[in-house]
Amino acid sequence: MNLIVGAAKDIGEESTDRGEYQKSTPQTLTWQIINPKAVGSTIIMNNHCCEAMKDQVNINCMIHANPFDCPDILINYNKRFDEYGLLIHDGGSSSIEITYCPWCGTKLPDSKRDLWFEILEQLGFDDAVEQSIPEEFETDKWYKNSK
Repeated sequence: MNLIVGAAKDIGEESTDRGEYQKSTPQTLTWQIINPKAVGSTIIMNNHCCEAMKDQVNINCMIHANPFDCPDILINYNKRFDEYGLLIHDGGSSSIEITYCPWCGTKLPDSKRDLWFEILEQLGFDDAVEQSIPEEFETDKWYKNSK
């Protein structure tokens, strides 16, 4: 399995350090295929509905540290809530939840956001954003462990 990452690159430059370039056009991002084991701490999600979705949620821009700043990153996957969203590139960190894959049409999982807040409230956390919540609620472990 490979991961697609982007880097600014002028036409004519050669790259031999991390993989082969798929496309190169003047003054645009160039996408590169690399071995995911070489990525280090980057989280690589594999369980998505199709290859196009998997590629989109695994893009790692070499220019922008924040995915909301990168105009080439279109989809956000939030593991904590098991939800997908279209990024709003307006300088903030908003996204619009999507319920079907834009590429293959598969129905995406229902968001677990409301359930997350409900369970934490039952556990006595009335402000989960400000309070120190159990570690498993920081990732997808809280719902994967309950299956």
